[in-house]
Amino acid sequence: MRKTKMNKYSNTSYTADICYDELILKGFRFSLTEESYIYRFVIKKWNRYPVLFGIIKINEFTGKITVDVVRENGEFFAPFYADRYGRYDTKFLNAINKRIDSEFNKLGININNIN
Repeated sequence: MRKTKMNKYSNTSYTADICYDELILKGFRFSLTEESYIYRFVIKKWNRYPVLFGIIKINEFTGKITVDVVRENGEFFAPFYADRYGRYDTKFLNAINKRIDSEFNKLGININNIN
């Protein structure tokens, strides 16, 4: 059986010291239904079309940060969440994590693991 390292961002929550006014300036939008600030970015393109997106959610009340990876149709990207159960390309999963890391760096958000 092949062992893989647990995905860095899947099923994990983070916190950070954040000024919510700055989030709007950095491209976040506020979702009333989720009571969170949401930032969506492209992870992967195919023939110039975005096919995989990252979504960073920051809860307004708790400051909890979660990261989701979804397909273009809004479905969760299963290999991101269940990488230890399947035979998924670990190079691709590592590339997703690097892309998420670079987006956090670009936004200037330093995260702290709380799980």
